[in-house]
Amino acid sequence: MINGIKTDASKIILGTAQIGMPYGINNRWGKPSIPEAINILENAYEAGVGILDTALVYGEAFQIIGEYHRHHPEFKVNSKFRKSEVGNNLVDVVLLNLEMMGIRQLECLMFHHFTDSKDHAFNDMMRWLKSAGFAKKIGISIYTNEEFRRAIEDGTYDVIQFPFNLLDNERHREALMFLANGSGIELHARSVFLQGLLFMDPENIPEKLIGLKPDLAKIRELASISNIDICSIALGYVKSFPEINNILIGVETLSQLKTNIDCLKYEIPPQLKRQIGSINVLEKDLLNPVNW
Repeated sequence: MINGIKTDASKIILGTAQIGMPYGINNRWGKPSIPEAINILENAYEAGVGILDTALVYGEAFQIIGEYHRHHPEFKVNSKFRKSEVGNNLVDVVLLNLEMMGIRQLECLMFHHFTDSKDHAFNDMMRWLKSAGFAKKIGISIYTNEEFRRAIEDGTYDVIQFPFNLLDNERHREALMFLANGSGIELHARSVFLQGLLFMDPENIPEKLIGLKPDLAKIRELASISNIDICSIALGYVKSFPEINNILIGVETLSQLKTNIDCLKYEIPPQLKRQIGSINVLEKDLLNPVNW
């Protein structure tokens, strides 16, 4: 609960990129101080958020999680790793990070990039960490539908983390979501706000993203007609798909956390859901922040 008000935030996974480093195309606040970050984590746990998402590249995130855990109940933690960051030292790095965060086991150990999953030595280290009990699940973070399909067909992943939002929507992803769900794979939706791009005025988006301007304007039009804020529509849309187990969000301030949890209450009407699903971004490469 937050300020005595009960909420249901158990579907949320709280990303820690924003509390570990300045992150996001629409980040106006920068990185919170350590006391502010601890306060965000305290309120998230109290509200019902049970899982954190972190990665080796997220600045001070591991240290901040560890500082929180010294004096508070434990979160479950998902963590992503890249071969380029750890080389052949993945096992040592994971054990050090567990100690740093004050936990004994990762909820999910994830390949941060699909290409790393094809490196036999790196793959073996990931699997060993699960078999030795240092990770409960093995997962993978994907970007494209081709990676999505191959991860499903691999048959060894417990979790797939994938981008899904008002622009990167059911028109593009739904068939694979059904396929993953039928294979018993947990789906964690990320980029639900496109790093904050969905909140930007279409007139102010960077020149390199100008191809998304008509689609962002369409979202604003739908929000205006429906008299609903974009945060509620974005979370309500993703939440409406039963195939999605968890929704990954990141926040820079406590106020944003409270707003997002409140927005999660919104139940999107079927007509509005269909209208969003009909949005067809033509320049799909622009939906991947890696290309920004």
